[in-house]
Amino acid sequence: MSASKRLLLVLLVLLLGGGVATIWFGGGRETDRPSPKPVQAPGSSVRPKGLDASQGGETRLDSVTGLEAPTTEQAATTQTTVKYPLEVHLDLAQPGGFEDSQLPPPRGDANARLKGSVHGSKGVGMPCTVTFTAGPNLGRVLQSDSEGRFGASDLYQGLSFVRIETLGGLSAEREISLRQLSQSELNLDLSPRAAAYVSGSVKDLSGSPIEGARVRMDGSTTLTDINGEFEFPRVTPGKVPVTIEKHGFARAYQVFHVAFGRAIARDKLTFTLHPGVDLELRLEAAVGSPGPVQVYILPIGGRSVGTGLGAHTFPWHEINPVLVHPGGSTLIEGLQEGHITILAFHPGAVASPPLVNMKLIPGRKNQHLIRLRAAPTSLRGRVLGVDGKPIRGARVRLEDPQGSFASSRAMGQRRPDLVTGAITPLLPAAVQETTTDGAGRFILTLFPQITAKGYYLTVESPDGSARAVRSVAPASAEVEVQLEPVESRGGQLTLHMGGRYQGLPVELTINGKPEDPRILPAEDDLEIDGLEPGMWRLEVWWHEDRLIPGKQLRIEAERETRENLVLPLPAVEGPSATGVLEPAGGKTKGLDTSDSGSSSGG
Repeated sequence: MSASKRLLLVLLVLLLGGGVATIWFGGGRETDRPSPKPVQAPGSSVRPKGLDASQGGETRLDSVTGLEAPTTEQAATTQTTVKYPLEVHLDLAQPGGFEDSQLPPPRGDANARLKGSVHGSKGVGMPCTVTFTAGPNLGRVLQSDSEGRFGASDLYQGLSFVRIETLGGLSAEREISLRQLSQSELNLDLSPRAAAYVSGSVKDLSGSPIEGARVRMDGSTTLTDINGEFEFPRVTPGKVPVTIEKHGFARAYQVFHVAFGRAIARDKLTFTLHPGVDLELRLEAAVGSPGPVQVYILPIGGRSVGTGLGAHTFPWHEINPVLVHPGGSTLIEGLQEGHITILAFHPGAVASPPLVNMKLIPGRKNQHLIRLRAAPTSLRGRVLGVDGKPIRGARVRLEDPQGSFASSRAMGQRRPDLVTGAITPLLPAAVQETTTDGAGRFILTLFPQITAKGYYLTVESPDGSARAVRSVAPASAEVEVQLEPVESRGGQLTLHMGGRYQGLPVELTINGKPEDPRILPAEDDLEIDGLEPGMWRLEVWWHEDRLIPGKQLRIEAERETRENLVLPLPAVEGPSATGVLEPAGGKTKGLDTSDSGSSSGG
């Protein structure tokens, strides 16, 4: 065969191969845009609109995951050259049903933000649960996404104590400081190479070792040996809280820094325990609702007691509240000497005086007698079920819409915007709870000297199937509450983005909680279901472009709210004109991808 014939044959093969490639990658679409390689989106088992599962022939399984592999048509809807994700932030500004209230919205000053992540080896995210175990957000639980990212935008300010637990059984504990209208961060590295070895010793004032002291560090507990020494072979690096307790001594609490992958020797970490002080609380007689009185023992003004011994020298969150029954007494051991504040709360009653300051002195019998009197301002009521009959055991909650402010005022603070030096809960002056008796009746205490505008009253049936919410003035009243069935009536927000022909990486955050990252199939709208009815604030970013700068949207039950969104050209076509795949993710405004394994390739 001559050279010219061979050249002609090669050109013919190339032309035929190029035509086949054009049909395969173009998917039959009449366009001259180069198409990238497909990117498998999280949750890609959801089929694109208009695609019948019966089409496309035999089902293929992925050789690595064993799951159903996407068909060519499915892969074409999620392939992308878009480098940065579309960041959508939704925050509930005011729940529905309170528009006509003269009060601030419920939890009106719960606007501190928390953002964090947990990752292990090679920066791989670890799904986890973050539980607030002490402080003003007590009982709140945050669930992370599949990459270990978590967050919230509606937290109360103040010091809080949290426990982080992964699905694999790893755990850690942290103290975090939250401030109004500010964002705090909590990022943990639970990889084996990051873990630190911590050892230390516990001694008394004379320098003698203390045997059998209980040491709790980063969620684990151990006892000191005969030499007063302890060790923790695996401690997550960061600011680690430690609590030490031994009968006859004052409890000690400290937060100290543990370096990444380092070892702390015994002679470098020594805790000195001081003699403990006991306090006996006695209750004179029962007034108001049945049940024990809640007593809170706090440092004066929220400051630390014995500040010369450390930044935080006593774990106040471990003893509060103290329960004292009528006609009885309760002994609190292991307190620290110094000035304290005592506050007592009981539904339908007030302490007289409401706040007592006293000094705890070692070697002395420290006692305090709690005297109650009927609350001069109270809320009495009766709860009726859906059938109109009184309900026993209904949960009744009275909440100040500005809980942080009310709690701070009850402690005698003049600056409620300041974070105190101790982990303190929301006091009953801010959030008060009780249950109904056999006749469906209840009584609660009102604090008009603290709350000028009023409260929100929330009542739920024992099984949670019926509920009612109303506003209450800070003046004595008698109310009758009729419960109504609780229905799932979430609304939907749809962001319409026209003109797209490839997948779009999306990162959605609702009330500070990140959802799993995903790739929105081509030509699909972003549909967000199950939103609580009310006023929402919508903010949308793409890279450095603020597409929607904080727009107020009303979401109604069982209705769709549509919003048009115009994307920048690189969010539609991607930054490359050569068809080379650009990974989704990367460094975006306000997004730290160092723990998620995302690439920031150009």
